[in-house]
Amino acid sequence: MIDGILGLFKHDDWRGQPRKAEPFPVAWLVADHVQKPGKGLEISAKDVVFMLNERPPGKDFNILLQIRGRRIAVRVEVVHEETGQGGHRFGCKYVGLKADDWDAIVRYVNDTPEPENKAAEELKEQQQKPDDAYRVIPMAVQEKLVAILVKTNRLEPPAEGQAPALRMTYLGASKKADGTKLHNVTIHSRRQINDEWVAFDTQFRIDEAGNIEQQEKHH
Repeated sequence: MIDGILGLFKHDDWRGQPRKAEPFPVAWLVADHVQKPGKGLEISAKDVVFMLNERPPGKDFNILLQIRGRRIAVRVEVVHEETGQGGHRFGCKYVGLKADDWDAIVRYVNDTPEPENKAAEELKEQQQKPDDAYRVIPMAVQEKLVAILVKTNRLEPPAEGQAPALRMTYLGASKKADGTKLHNVTIHSRRQINDEWVAFDTQFRIDEAGNIEQQEKHH
């Protein structure tokens, strides 16, 4: 796994941990700046239960949840769902989540106070981790992207349990002839070559099946 935190989510017993059952804001992140609101019902360190009026396509999708005033972007995978008059109820496990956001969820579930110097703490964590755009894509795609960059000598292989030193810029989506979507991204990465750090910008196209096509690349 790219993010060591996500190793916690491999267990089948996805409901066997402390959880908090109280309403909180949730939205299905359909696309950039396009959200469809729902209602959060329960949350734990591994999973979240919420309601939506519409059923998002596929088994995994992106949501935004708000905890203690903090907006958290999460990619979730549906483990259980029910449909009734009130809408669609989902029980989902996390498959893409920033480590500092995961810490915030754990503090919320356990009623732990926020750090006193919260702003400085979050800035420090953010400087050490990939950006949100990278975190919310599926883990299998994250791993493929890192493998490609390492193989082409454009990224230092990350140490076990550490996040790779990269930053992604989302360039928008385009459509193939068959109507399926292609997501266009540029990844900024670094590698040490002859005692010098060299920066790279590499463009990729990612289809809805998770297939990756590397585009033009330059230093």
